[in-house]
Amino acid sequence: MKFKFISSLTFNVAIALAYSCQDIENNFKTNNISCSPLLCYDNRSNEASELYYSTTSESLTSIPEFIFEVTSLSRLLFSTGHLEVISKDIGKLNNLSYIDFSHNQIKEIPKEIGNLENVYEINLSFNKLTEIPETMGNINNLKKLDLSENNITSIPTSLGNLGRLYELNISKNCIKSIPSVLTNKQSLDIYSEESYSSKCPNYGRCGEKYGSCPDGQCCSKKGYCGLTSAYCSSAKGCQSEFGQCKCGSENGQCSGGRCCSKKGYCGLTSAYCSSAKGCQSEFGECKCGEVNGQCSSGRCCSRKGYCGLTSAYCSSAKGCQSEFGQCKCGSENGQCSSGRCCSRKGYCGLTSAYCSSAKGCQSEFGDCKCGSENGQCSSSRCCSKNGYCGTSSAHCAIIKGCQSEFGVCK
Repeated sequence: MKFKFISSLTFNVAIALAYSCQDIENNFKTNNISCSPLLCYDNRSNEASELYYSTTSESLTSIPEFIFEVTSLSRLLFSTGHLEVISKDIGKLNNLSYIDFSHNQIKEIPKEIGNLENVYEINLSFNKLTEIPETMGNINNLKKLDLSENNITSIPTSLGNLGRLYELNISKNCIKSIPSVLTNKQSLDIYSEESYSSKCPNYGRCGEKYGSCPDGQCCSKKGYCGLTSAYCSSAKGCQSEFGQCKCGSENGQCSGGRCCSKKGYCGLTSAYCSSAKGCQSEFGECKCGEVNGQCSSGRCCSRKGYCGLTSAYCSSAKGCQSEFGQCKCGSENGQCSSGRCCSRKGYCGLTSAYCSSAKGCQSEFGDCKCGSENGQCSSSRCCSKNGYCGTSSAHCAIIKGCQSEFGVCK
C-alpha cells in the first residue's frame, strides 16, 4: 500500500493513498502486464471501485500483489484461465461485495476470505478446488455461491450459518453428501448434478485408501458405497469401519468387535451395544451391567461388562456378574457370588431349580436350601433353622434351630 507520512515533533501518522483506475493501469504497465483486457471504473471519489480482468495469458498465474492494496474495490473479476493461487491478502479487501475468480486453475482458497463480510456473491466455478474453507461460513451477507465444475469432495457445515444464502451451485463436483444443515433450509436453492466418473474416479469408493461412505451408506467388501444388501450385509463382507453395516438373522454377525442393535445395525455406541436397548448378542458384542442391563439368550455377563458364552464370560471365578446374566460354578468355575446357589449342572441362580438340595444343589459352590420342600443337605452339611445348608454355628447348633432331619447338627 502507498503511504504518505506527516511528521510532527512527537509522532508520525500513516495515511493510505487511494488508488484510481489510472494508478492500477500504471502498475500493470510497470509490471509488464497487458492492459488490453482491463476494465476499471472509479467511484465518485476517484477511487477504483470495479475491476474486471479477463485474458488467456499463460504467464499470469496469480493476481498481482498491488491489487490487494486497492481497498476501495467493491467488485473484482479476475480470470486468466491459468490463475493458480489466491493470496491470503484477499482478506484485506473489506469493501468487496462481488468476487468472480471463475475459469481458472485455482486449487485452494485461503481462509482469509472469511474476513470479507460484505460480499454477497462469489463465483469460483471451473477451477480445481478440492475443498472449501470453513471460514466461508463467516461471510454473513453472502447470497449466491457458485462452486460448480470443481473437484470438491465435501461441503463445510459452516455454510449453514449463512442466513442470507439463497443459491448454492455445487453441480459437477465429487461431493458424496450435502450437510443436512443446508438441505433442511427451505429458503436455499441447491443445484447439484451427478459427478462425472472420469473426473472423479474415486467417487463412491470406500475403504482404507478412500475413507468412509456418506452417512447412512454401507461400504461393500470390494470398497464401494451403496444401500442394498450387496453393500450392507455383514455376511457379505460389509466393512463397518467405513460405513453402516447390517446384522441379524438375514445379514449375519457384525465384525471388528461391533455390536448389533435392536434394529439390526452394527456400531459401537450405547445405542447399539446396550443389552437394555435390545442389543442382539447372537450377532455381535453386547454390553451388560448396571448401566447396560441384563444379557439375553442365556448369555453370561463378564467382569468387564460384556455378554458371551465362553469361560471368560461365564466363570464365577473370573468375575462373572450373576445379577446381569447366567454364570457358571463348580470345580472349574468357582463359587457363585451374591448369595446365589450353584445348581447340579453348575449354574448360579436363586430359584428352586438352583437352590434345592433335593435337585442337586452344590453347597460347596454357593448357597443351598434344605427342609421339607428342598430335601437334605449334602457333604455333611447342616440345615439351619431358616432352611439353608452350611457348616457354621448358625447352621449346625441345635440351640439355634438346626434341623437334624435334613442334615448334621451339633
